[in-house]
Amino acid sequence: MQKGKSFILTEYLKAANRYFEKSIFSYTTFLESFFLFQRFYKINIRTLLLILSSVFFQLQAQSEKENWILVDINSSSKTYINIVGIEVFQGNDIYVWVMEENDLQFEIEGINTKIYKTKTYYLLNKDLKRYSILQIIYYDAKNNVIKSYSYERNMDNPDFKYSSPILIDSNVESILLKCNDIIHSKKN
Repeated sequence: MQKGKSFILTEYLKAANRYFEKSIFSYTTFLESFFLFQRFYKINIRTLLLILSSVFFQLQAQSEKENWILVDINSSSKTYINIVGIEVFQGNDIYVWVMEENDLQFEIEGINTKIYKTKTYYLLNKDLKRYSILQIIYYDAKNNVIKSYSYERNMDNPDFKYSSPILIDSNVESILLKCNDIIHSKKN
């Protein structure tokens, strides 16, 4: 394949990807236009199959993307949880990503850039009413990762597994209640 054709093919795939992300696009329409493209530029079938398989796997990965549901709005921030896969947690432990977007950017010690958003990976226990933070990621206003921390610990010992209590009327309690609502609604 000539250099000009590979550039056009790359641009075609980028455009198709943007279209897939923004709307419900018919796979049949995509394949029809792709085969017309293949005939016009005389791309061999091996290359075509390789490209189609990479597009398919990318679409599969996109279907497992995040699905953020609003949990709470207060005077300075909005809190969301990612509900993708949350229904699999049938026991006492729930693992969930939480995103907090702040109206006012803030700074913390050790990070020189203002923080706009955080994503935190929580382990919540329904019966013990305790939780732990497993990972936290800080973002700036342009959605760039500023800093991330991973908090690994001995997960076999319950005294170390859940580091903090879930307080009544706290943000974490709101998160746990919303997770429980979603898990129960998906069971029915």
